[in-house]
Amino acid sequence: MDMKHYWEKVPSFGAIVAAAGCPICFPALAAVGSVFGLSALAAYENQFILVTQIFVALSLVFAVLSFRRTRVKLSLMIALLSGVLIFGSWYIFWNEALVYLGLAGIFISAVWNIRLEKRIRECKT
Repeated sequence: MDMKHYWEKVPSFGAIVAAAGCPICFPALAAVGSVFGLSALAAYENQFILVTQIFVALSLVFAVLSFRRTRVKLSLMIALLSGVLIFGSWYIFWNEALVYLGLAGIFISAVWNIRLEKRIRECKT
């Protein structure tokens, strides 16, 4: 796989890792984060909230770029709906379950796009 394609998926995974470092906002992810030692980052929670939002926005941009190569609309729709869930839950009404659902959707879309792009490259060779 071309290194460029891997870098496009980093924001999706980064959003989840950054959210795992915010124990007050995301208690379910904080349990996972504490296993990996991310609970020490709780003092920087406000910064992690901003980083999570940046990673989600980057994930949406890269989902659009991946769509231009794969032409699979469902993967793009999952990513866009997940972005709407995350940002809507953050800025319109706070709903923790919808933020988790959105993070899961972004993750699913990124993994799906990795598999699609790998299959496309295999077909070209």
